[in-house]
Amino acid sequence: MQPSIALATCHELPQSCPDDASLFAGLAQAGIHVQAQPWDAPGVDWAGFDLVLVRAAWDYFLHIDRFRGWLDRCERDGVNLWNPPAVLRWNSDKLYLEELARAGVPTVPMRVVPPDSQDTLAFVMEETGWSDVVVKPAVSGGAWGTFRASAAKPMEHPFAQQKAHGAVLVQPFVAEVRRGEWSFVFFERAFSHAVLKRPGEADFRVQEKHGGTLSPVQASPAQVGQARAVLDAVKGELLYARVDMVDVRGTLTLMELEVLEPELFLRTASGSAERCVAAVRQRLR
Repeated sequence: MQPSIALATCHELPQSCPDDASLFAGLAQAGIHVQAQPWDAPGVDWAGFDLVLVRAAWDYFLHIDRFRGWLDRCERDGVNLWNPPAVLRWNSDKLYLEELARAGVPTVPMRVVPPDSQDTLAFVMEETGWSDVVVKPAVSGGAWGTFRASAAKPMEHPFAQQKAHGAVLVQPFVAEVRRGEWSFVFFERAFSHAVLKRPGEADFRVQEKHGGTLSPVQASPAQVGQARAVLDAVKGELLYARVDMVDVRGTLTLMELEVLEPELFLRTASGSAERCVAAVRQRLR
């Protein structure tokens, strides 16, 4: 009987992102029936699939309670969901960065400002000594709600707006990001390929929708080792992972660990789609 797989996406990209075209083709070539469905589409029997792969679920942070409820139902119903629900829950809140920092992973320092805090952004910058900062919601994706502020321009209004809806992260601006952010892609914890993402000339965000660009790069064994050390600090099984890092004075420093719904940049590396398909086949029931 032909195995069946569902890709959990979102209503904006119901058929997943264009980068997944080679994944669709590879799964079909392997004799696997695949269809894409928004994670919150009504009436979907997720347990009826042999495997559910979270892909372009890029609106989860806008509906975080409903998304976590969906994870709970998948877990309760025995859905073969990858990455596993516990990993997805953990990665859905950027406070995971604190846990990785405690485990010894080089990370960008951060101050977590809870929603009930009376602290202003100017106070946080004065207390930390960071005069140039990046501010983002603890639950967000794709640089949504992310902005830059300075002691001269503290941006108190957007900071207060974000804080009214949940915890906010404040981090010092990492100037090295202008030279590029490395993304290391792993399948079953084995390194597959890497890309270098650069921000646009007038921005600090590396996402293509904000004017960023990306290109395939050859990572050195030492660089891959530093990225793999991040995964070594993560509990649970991982079918896929993307480690986003910036070189700060010769040390790769973690910006984000993407094990929920990352773009995998399959289009940039020959054989990467095949490696992804092999990982999926390994996890089929």
